[in-house]
Amino acid sequence: MEQPTDVNIYALCNRDGCDGLVTSQGEVVSNCSVSGELHPDCVFCKSGGLEECRVYAFRASNGDVVVVDYEDKLKVWEDAWHRNKEGHYRRTGEEGTLFVHRVVFRENATAVDHRNQAKWDNRKCNLRAATAAENRRNQGARKGSASRYAGVDRYRGRWRARLQTETASQYLGLYDTEEEAARVVDKAAALVYGEFAHKNIKE
Repeated sequence: MEQPTDVNIYALCNRDGCDGLVTSQGEVVSNCSVSGELHPDCVFCKSGGLEECRVYAFRASNGDVVVVDYEDKLKVWEDAWHRNKEGHYRRTGEEGTLFVHRVVFRENATAVDHRNQAKWDNRKCNLRAATAAENRRNQGARKGSASRYAGVDRYRGRWRARLQTETASQYLGLYDTEEEAARVVDKAAALVYGEFAHKNIKE
């Protein structure tokens, strides 16, 4: 999901995983992440229109736009939030170091996972309790990787698919295309990791 640049965001579309962004003036600032089309002609949205999901958007110290549910506005709006090297937004004060996602997600959990991997999207519907291991499973390709897909790399002129488990790397074969290898990784991850499996190719 593409990070917005406008803090004047009013709603996000949740229909069928669309996640399109709309400002309070009705201007579309993001395409549907499923169909790639703009609202209101998006095939995933037009049947019922944009689902109202009011949000509050603010800027972190580096200029990033961060989003929370509107009902959580008072929890974050007076504070200066800073982006750390992991991409999370935090502040330090008398209470110690606090993170936006922890302030919003009040459940006691070892880790809090962002379902869509967008750490700027801190709506409660995008947050879930997780173990540290489950949180690691829902991660994309590392920076500097040969492939844009997690679990895929280049090997002897072809694309190698591997699934990283807690103790080892499981070899899944060599493939002619990067996308084919990514789909194999996705299928294996879904079987092993269930709902916390990272999905390379979203369909």
